[in-house]
Amino acid sequence: THAGLPSDHSSLSEAISVVEDALHYIDNCVSQENQRAELQMCKNRFEVKGRCSRELKRFDLTSDKRRLIHRDQVTLHSNKAGNKDSKLQLFLFSDYILLLKDKDNKLILNFDDTQCPAIKVKSCLVKNDSLEKLGFMLISNSGRKPDQESITKIRPTLYRFSANSVEEKDTWLRLITEATKLADTDEDADTAAANG
Repeated sequence: THAGLPSDHSSLSEAISVVEDALHYIDNCVSQENQRAELQMCKNRFEVKGRCSRELKRFDLTSDKRRLIHRDQVTLHSNKAGNKDSKLQLFLFSDYILLLKDKDNKLILNFDDTQCPAIKVKSCLVKNDSLEKLGFMLISNSGRKPDQESITKIRPTLYRFSANSVEEKDTWLRLITEATKLADTDEDADTAAANG
């Protein structure tokens, strides 16, 4: 009878909603597992060169304390005249941004370079590079050469990148902005917990 239709429609809508939620959960689990497997492969290729802090020397790509937000190849533009631009794997984690050289089947975090290859997310700012269609810039207050023992004033470090497409550039701008806001929120919560 027609009197039963609204109830049947409601039940069907609920069933579709439950199935959609289940599929979303499964997709999320598969995505996380794929990311874990990819990070494990990267971890097997990961190498740190040069002088750096103990935290970075022992940086664990697969640690439960951090999560990978995004990864892709970018071009890092040199800040010094005469130096070549370089292709890098840029990893955006919840706590750090890593600039890794992909060389000889290794992912190298090289502290012998002129710019620090590990940037704390909470101390950086990302901006569109108006001079280049695919360009974006990171300004970091955390970068310093590891052999500097005393710091009287930390000077900001500028990193200029080019993505492979406008969409990828926009993705980097959005995700780094979100990550820095989240890092600030997490730091405020940790400070409040320590003081309260």
